[in-house]
This record gives sequence, C-alpha cells and structure tokens, in this order.
Amino acid sequence: MTRIIFFFLVFVLTSVSTVYAQAPIASPSASAQASESASYQLPFPGLLPDHPLYIFKTVRDRIIDILIGDPVEKTRFYITSADKRLSASIALVDKGKPQLAETTASKGEEYLARAVASREQAAKEGKDVSTITTKLMNSLNRHESALLDLATKTEGGVKDRFTELSANARQYRESVQSK
Repeated sequence: MTRIIFFFLVFVLTSVSTVYAQAPIASPSASAQASESASYQLPFPGLLPDHPLYIFKTVRDRIIDILIGDPVEKTRFYITSADKRLSASIALVDKGKPQLAETTASKGEEYLARAVASREQAAKEGKDVSTITTKLMNSLNRHESALLDLATKTEGGVKDRFTELSANARQYRESVQSK
C-alpha cells in the first residue's frame, strides 16, 4: 500500500503538462477585445478545489513556481495558473459553490498580478516579451469578461467580489497596455 501511495505522489508531483490557450492577436477596439476574450479558450482546470487531492496540485504548482527561473516562462506559468483557476471558478459556480468559486478566482487574480510583474521583469532584462504580452492581454480580457459573467450568476457579497476582481483584471490590462 505504501508503494502505491509513493508512486501516486511521484506521479502527481512530477507530471506537469502545460496547456496553452489559443490566442489571437490583440486588437485595440473594444468590440474586437470582446470577441477575442470570447474566443480565448481557458484550459481544463483539472482537480477542483473541493476535491480531497487538490492540495497535491497546489504543492506541485508551488514547486514549479520556485523552479522556473526565466521570467518569460514564469509569466507563461502564471497566466496558465490564473486561467486554470478561472476555469475552476466557472465550474464551481455551475456546481452551486459560489463562495469557493470566489476564493479560487481571487487566487487566480493573484497569479495575474504576478504575471504582470514577471512580464515587466522580463522586459527590464531585455527579453522579447511581445508574444507573452499578447497572451497576457488576451488572458486579461477573458478574465475581465468571465468574472463579470460570474457576477451576474451570483448574488450578495460574492457578486460584489467578482465585480471587484473583474475591475482588477481591467486595471492589470491597462497597466500592461501603458508599458
């Protein structure tokens, strides 16, 4: 039995699959941004936070975060992590767990803040950030619209928090656009 648990833990902690969403080129118009955010595909979230083994996923993500040294790759990791948490939030609202969905979305927006900071660090180091900037902008557009959509599906304090998180995504997007 111990061997099975050991091999399971090794598998969970070492199996990393990066899923990249298809992202069209960013466009300046608001209607074009709305259509882009609709076409930006969120990755499959995997285990949801209400699953008992979710802790292993969070530990794995922390280890990967520590191991990535390149700021461009770190930005890519943060975007994917934020997108997975948004996708999980959508699934949790659909399951009738809005409180957990709000907490998960909040953690996802923290990853977006890290992505913006990591992208800025990469730019300071003189790395080519054009591709990752496009991906980040598309992700931020998608987060803004999806969080507003989640706000319409919930009520009370959770609704207000989703609206606030959407405004944060908009601020991150404006910050990236200005730099």
